[in-house]
Amino acid sequence: MLDLGSLEVIIVFLASLLIGRVFNIKLPGFVFQGIVLVLVWSISAWAAASGIEALKVSLYHTVIFLALIILFVFGIGSFYTERSRRISAHVEARPNYPIIIAIASGWLTGIYANWLQAYLSQVIWPLVLAVIFATGLAMHTTINLEAIRNGGDVFLKALSVTLVSAFLAGIVASIFLRVPLRYSLSILFGLGWYSFAGPFVAQFFGPSAGLTAFLVNILREQATFILTPLLSRFKVATISLGGATTMDNTLSVFIYTYGEEAAVPSIMHGFVLTFIVPLLESIVVMLPI
Repeated sequence: MLDLGSLEVIIVFLASLLIGRVFNIKLPGFVFQGIVLVLVWSISAWAAASGIEALKVSLYHTVIFLALIILFVFGIGSFYTERSRRISAHVEARPNYPIIIAIASGWLTGIYANWLQAYLSQVIWPLVLAVIFATGLAMHTTINLEAIRNGGDVFLKALSVTLVSAFLAGIVASIFLRVPLRYSLSILFGLGWYSFAGPFVAQFFGPSAGLTAFLVNILREQATFILTPLLSRFKVATISLGGATTMDNTLSVFIYTYGEEAAVPSIMHGFVLTFIVPLLESIVVMLPI
């Protein structure tokens, strides 16, 4: 059974989609980015205020989770191989400098002003709901039945690889790290949506876990930029690795690598994941193990 906080996430997201569509509200990009950066800074500062040892644990877990998700995505996705029609040699990873600055400044603030921890713990959840609401307003125009029907075979394959790989990686991580399954699955079912996964996980497992969820999912995005042109024959796997970011941040790398025909499955893959991540996260955090 979902708790009140989980239900709040789902209700706020659906309400924002409805409000955006009914009143034709399109949130400016800089407003959405500003809300995300405030949230990133807050979760980073909150985690750092827990102490250096908590940061070390978070970074260690991040490496393990990221390695497992890449391994399972390409392991399962290797069953769907195809040559790309177009490969660009100019695709490069694009560091998100505002995010990097927000993380670094948040860490420094948390380390040297750890008295802020009590205040930050009170504002994280309202910021989560703000990001959820802003996301709905930003993406409501892309949601329609025609777009879903046009997703195609590649989209369905990528979606299945994404979900199965996250589940299997979560099980292995739980055993290897000796952590609860609900914790490991909550990290991996962020599916690239770092601005949501980090603070949501932090509400249930603490700031160190929230930082881990944030780092795993943002590094998943960066890994997509690096690995897609290198492993282009695994089209389904590379789209799967992009997670929820394939409808926006990483979309360009798929178009560069595979041509314009990759746009529809990539957008649909990212859209569906963005829609179901809050539901998946709300379910896994309530598991008894």
